[in-house]
Amino acid sequence: MARRSGGKAYRDQQRERLARLGVHGRQLIEQLVTDLIRCGCRPREAWRLAHELTQDEIATRFDRIRGDPNVRMRGSRICEYEKWPTGGVRPSVRTLRILADIYETTWDQLVDVDDLEEMPARDRQAFLDISDLRHGDSLDLPVPRHGGRRPTAPHGDGDPRVNRLIVAVEPVTVRERLTAPAPGRSGGGLPGEATHFTGRDRPMAELHAQITEQGTVVRIYAIDGMAGVGKTAFARHAAQEFGSRYPDGGIWVDLFGHTPGMQPREAAGALEQMLLQLGVPPEAIKADLADRQDQWRRHIHPRRMLIVLDNARTSDQVLPLLPEAPHCLVLITSRRKLTGLTDAYPLSLDVLGWGEAEQLFIKLVGPQRCEDREAVGEILAACGRLPLAIRLIAGWLRHHTGELLAEVAADFADQTAALDTFIAEHVSVRAAFEWSYQLLTDEQRRAFRLLGWHPGPEITPVVIAAVADVPPGRGRRLLRELVDHNLLEQLSVAGVAGGPRYRMHDLVRLYALERADAEEPPAERAAAVDRLASRYLAIAHEADRLLRPYVPGDPGQCAAQGAVLAFADASQARTWLTVELPNLLGCVRAMSSTAQGADLSTVLAVHFRDFGFWSDVRYLHGQALTVYRHLGDRRGEVDALWGLGYVERLVGEYSQARKYHTQALTLARHLDYRRAETDALGGR
Repeated sequence: MARRSGGKAYRDQQRERLARLGVHGRQLIEQLVTDLIRCGCRPREAWRLAHELTQDEIATRFDRIRGDPNVRMRGSRICEYEKWPTGGVRPSVRTLRILADIYETTWDQLVDVDDLEEMPARDRQAFLDISDLRHGDSLDLPVPRHGGRRPTAPHGDGDPRVNRLIVAVEPVTVRERLTAPAPGRSGGGLPGEATHFTGRDRPMAELHAQITEQGTVVRIYAIDGMAGVGKTAFARHAAQEFGSRYPDGGIWVDLFGHTPGMQPREAAGALEQMLLQLGVPPEAIKADLADRQDQWRRHIHPRRMLIVLDNARTSDQVLPLLPEAPHCLVLITSRRKLTGLTDAYPLSLDVLGWGEAEQLFIKLVGPQRCEDREAVGEILAACGRLPLAIRLIAGWLRHHTGELLAEVAADFADQTAALDTFIAEHVSVRAAFEWSYQLLTDEQRRAFRLLGWHPGPEITPVVIAAVADVPPGRGRRLLRELVDHNLLEQLSVAGVAGGPRYRMHDLVRLYALERADAEEPPAERAAAVDRLASRYLAIAHEADRLLRPYVPGDPGQCAAQGAVLAFADASQARTWLTVELPNLLGCVRAMSSTAQGADLSTVLAVHFRDFGFWSDVRYLHGQALTVYRHLGDRRGEVDALWGLGYVERLVGEYSQARKYHTQALTLARHLDYRRAETDALGGR
């Protein structure tokens, strides 16, 4: 009788009731599944009925996802999977993952206590791990929970490469893997207020009026303006001003549209990071870009969030990332007018007005130094009233109290006049750069130049010590000195090992890059990147020691490689790896085809696979494969192929996974590489 109450008429009635209550889409499906289970349905049956699918339809979709023409699923087998364990056939975890992909959920939602009691211990542990992400420590399960890891002996033919790829018998829980924050400004929560933000009353009032208007359409605002005009600072100020209206929090994504040395962020990677931040389990994130975009919009739809897409290059880069959520605010910054965003309200920022520019200058320099208003006006005119140029000159004046303002104004005006061959909108900023650069010591200039070659968006003491080849203590002092000259901005990222983090404005970075190309020996760029990669590899091995203690390694390896960063515990190591992600990927991209680069790619791929950053893991294993093939390292090639197959399985691309694992198996047999042969057979 209970089962009859879950029939078609009952489901239709429940759908109508939920719709009247304002429950739609994903929330409606989940509530209906709960009701059907209460009526006596097994979980796998409940999810199918909630989607109004027949068992034959599920079998057809199952085959499409599995991608193996030699094996066909039948509706009768789906029926057996739904009956188990009171009858039928036990579904494997792989089968559950495919079913979960069909139902757009995670496979732990397709099992209940009866299933868990009959599952093999390995499958039960896998259930606990994925459920950790959804429920934390609140699981109430009638099965014992193993608090620690069981050490396992490797079977690696004595090959040190085994250490890069061994996976624990009882893996680290997903909750532990994802306790680290999302990566800083490149894809995390909202940053703090821009320091000394001044002016912009008219566009801020315009934005306020638009936001406070009634309506349920998503509010999208495209903020454009020339380089150095203060678009990011405006977005940061707006985020602080309006953030309290959006109780579900905020997401800030740097799209690297105009960042020198950085590739513009692709939609797939950005969507993956945003979905992870919303709490979507890694293995539930869709592999196909269109499906991932739909998934993002479904998950964001019921929320009230503030989303900032900073530094966009084109409309096409932004379009896949836009939510269709009636209660979200989206701010986009770009040097270009994004005319392709037809639903976006444009806000154009010009240079500061004279009064605003003067207010900012006085705030930075101090009123007692600004009594000569004529000299102040000459400096502001030479700066073009661009906030970036004003900050550079004011920063120098603040630390050189003996200089007469009139003399500084004359010198800076001469510097600006000498640059009249450059593009008009960059003249004043370039003049400020030249002025600031000439005032640095030789050591500071060299450090500044070499930071222009840094392949990541953020600068840390580890970065400057490696790139500039200076002791860590001296590197920290150089960073503080460059901040004093307003050539770096310190970011507010607390609780991350390795000390403070800094950022260069894109135009400052471009100028540093120009000076490095002009003044440094040609071979120095590759040498700087190699030094950085060596430090990163040593730190990654130190993190590996804490995150994968079951993998044996050389205790002296970190010291031999010159590790300059130690972690207090595994949690701190995870946090550093997550926050450092854009820098680490940039370093890999900038490296030449060396064994060190391939090793760095491989060890990072192991950790980021656990964190759920699977788009990046694909790239890292692919990069390692390219390098190993270039070097003729056949065992490394096998490992990279296995890694690619593993991550393709995680994202549900089973046909592609089989292809990689078949290649790995063929090559492993040819090399008599037994451990890899075993892994490849397991993958297939």
